[in-house]
Amino acid sequence: MAHKLTRLVPVFAVDDIERLCAFYEKSLGFVQDFRYGEPTYYVGLVKDVVEIHLISTSSPNARQPWGSGYLSLLVDQVDDLYRRLKGFDAEIVVLPDEGITAYAIL
Repeated sequence: MAHKLTRLVPVFAVDDIERLCAFYEKSLGFVQDFRYGEPTYYVGLVKDVVEIHLISTSSPNARQPWGSGYLSLLVDQVDDLYRRLKGFDAEIVVLPDEGITAYAIL
């Protein structure tokens, strides 16, 4: 019998895990599901049915990626979220253009 995949969790290697946790919590409403290490080297964040993990680049378990990646959060009311993120000084690198309701943040 084939395995049933139940979820996919992206793991992002980050330089400042505390700053990124605060960003996801305050700007997007994520909450911490778990935290490992002292100092912290790995955190799980959840929001609704979405889960992401952050690993500190200073952790020996962090793998250096060969390529780059991105995260797409699919939401309703994208314009409201855009205004909210701008209020948190998020750097918006791709703006909605001519009816396209998507943008990218760093």
